Amino acid sequence: MASKKTIRRKQKRVEKIIASFQKYVATYSDQLFYQDYSDNTIVHDMLYGIGIAFDNEKFKMAGGYDAWKKILQQFMKDPKTPMNIAALEKCKSCPHYKG
Repeated sequence: MASKKTIRRKQKRVEKIIASFQKYVATYSDQLFYQDYSDNTIVHDMLYGIGIAFDNEKFKMAGGYDAWKKILQQFMKDPKTPMNIAALEKCKSCPHYKG
């Protein structure tokens, strides 16, 4: 069983992820002409926002979003498998590979 400290650390991490994504979404309408965006653009933008909420450094900009999409694609193939953000460190084809 997880310790109270471990549980609290996880809760803090989740709070940080959600707060970051909420801020991203709250400022989305600050973009000029966002009303003219296609459905595809909005979906990609929201997926990007989720990625940077998990890790702003690893998943920012185009290269980071490409890495995030690889993780999402794997997750969508088998949603029962837990998402493993740390696996990005071992992904040789990912832009942020540190092998």
